[in-house]
Amino acid sequence: MSRSFRRLLSKKAIRGVLAISLKTKTPKTFYAIVPHKAVLAIISTLIALMAIHLGASSVEVGVIIALMTIGNLLGSLIWAKVVAQTRKYVTFYLFGYLGLFIGCLLLLDETMEGVYAAALTIPLLSASTYFSALFLVNEEFSDRLSEMVGRFESIGGWAWVGGLVFGVIAAKALSPFDFSAVLTIASFLAIFYASSLLGGKILHRAIEGLKKDFGLLPLLDSALEKVVGFEEVAIEEVLTGFHEVLTGDVVQYSQYFKIAIPREYLAFYLSQVVAFVSFGLVYPQLVPIMKMKGFEDSIVYLISLTSSIIAALTYTRVGKTQDPRRALFTSYATRALLFFALVASIWLSAEAALALLLFFSLLDGYTWAYIVILLNLSAMNISKEAVGVSNFMRNLGYVAGSVAGGIVATAFGYAVSLPLAAAVLALGVALTMSARGVFKA
Repeated sequence: MSRSFRRLLSKKAIRGVLAISLKTKTPKTFYAIVPHKAVLAIISTLIALMAIHLGASSVEVGVIIALMTIGNLLGSLIWAKVVAQTRKYVTFYLFGYLGLFIGCLLLLDETMEGVYAAALTIPLLSASTYFSALFLVNEEFSDRLSEMVGRFESIGGWAWVGGLVFGVIAAKALSPFDFSAVLTIASFLAIFYASSLLGGKILHRAIEGLKKDFGLLPLLDSALEKVVGFEEVAIEEVLTGFHEVLTGDVVQYSQYFKIAIPREYLAFYLSQVVAFVSFGLVYPQLVPIMKMKGFEDSIVYLISLTSSIIAALTYTRVGKTQDPRRALFTSYATRALLFFALVASIWLSAEAALALLLFFSLLDGYTWAYIVILLNLSAMNISKEAVGVSNFMRNLGYVAGSVAGGIVATAFGYAVSLPLAAAVLALGVALTMSARGVFKA
């Protein structure tokens, strides 16, 4: 364990993080992301557990994780661009919560079809909340973006931890199916919670509209025109998309699916695809590995909880990074070594495997904090839309890795799939070091 990592876990360091949080006033709107992150933390594991309880194989679990990633992929591409162009931050912030509720309703079906539908719907619709929140931070705190993004991600990280803590407890008392019913109610109540915190911004925009239109009636007329206009554009976009799929015309595509990648940023985006292919080869198979070792559902949540706690403690440190490229290289390289080490869990006893997985989760959380923030900040150095393209590329790689991981693990075993993931990540490291023009301290 490195000296810096030991310092991170020291009591003094933890007290320092808490002291900074208390001294520096955090905008209350930052906390609107809390239920979003908490529910997603539970669902990301719960969907895999529900599938396994329904008799899903490793390949089917891989497909389910791939569907979740496809939802993230499409959500990243669509919502980052839509939110950036329309600047309807509050509207799409709340829309993501509605999408979360709809996805939870699908889980109540208690069938594999419901699981598949929820796996795609939840990340696809709820992604608008994250991008709206991130762009609000970017707009309001552009003079100290690194610091405030770190704080925002820290709040989200601790919310994720809270969700997993609840998951550890609830998994002992509830079946996955009863658990999904609780989440459905929670996601519905979360809509009102987020609305109350964002109420000031909603009121501000309403007042601005009244000032602009000199009265309530013109405001309502304007709103109606915008709704009708949005419906017309939405119908046109959907019909255009269906036409292109049916005709095979992939050149003329909808404006929200258009991706333009300048040549100088190609290595940056390609490195993310490759790195997340390796992640897809590993992470969707962690739950099957743990169930294979006989771990209870609560232990599965505990492993995720450990990783998330470390990530939450690390988020605020990332903004102080002087050399983003080097920090990203170190994070990727550490994960590559961890993937090799994880092979031992196959042959170890349950107790020894648990110890290894806990160690894995510690470094996993530490490296994830650097990876997610540095990639987002680097993308913002290009443009707001680039954040969506960056997330799209990551999810694209993760989809490919998730599907391939299930197939490779079934055909050749984890002794092959895990080292393969490490080798793929090594290629991602090389591409990261060759990227230019995006890494700024």
